[in-house]
Amino acid sequence: MNLQRYLTVFLSVITTIPMYFLSRIFLKKEMAIIAASILLFNPRIIENSVLGITEPLYILTFVTMLYLFLKYMKNLPFIAFSLIGIMSMIRYEGFLTIIPITIIYFYKVRFSKKSLSLFFISIMIFLFIILTWGQM
Repeated sequence: MNLQRYLTVFLSVITTIPMYFLSRIFLKKEMAIIAASILLFNPRIIENSVLGITEPLYILTFVTMLYLFLKYMKNLPFIAFSLIGIMSMIRYEGFLTIIPITIIYFYKVRFSKKSLSLFFISIMIFLFIILTWGQM
């Protein structure tokens, strides 16, 4: 049980790194540091870390997916969709994020043959992760 607690505390601390980079997309450098530290010192995050539940892993994958999706949306959407597949294995809410991510993807990229082919490859990777994880 102590190993599980230490691991979730470690994951919560590691979450500040992608949160900083995600905040850098929208804010200045100084404000991004403050945003990452607010996430780190949030009482609910600290409580969930000490309890040893899966929420820190879910938050880490969600923040990483959001950063990679917003930063490299046009070139590498399959990384974000693979992280959505991993998120849906951690918690059910991860599966529901596929809908808004798909809408945002087609809103930003517009319809073209390249964007449609990247989207279908991304969905295939997402389904492959879900289906293979279910076999374990």
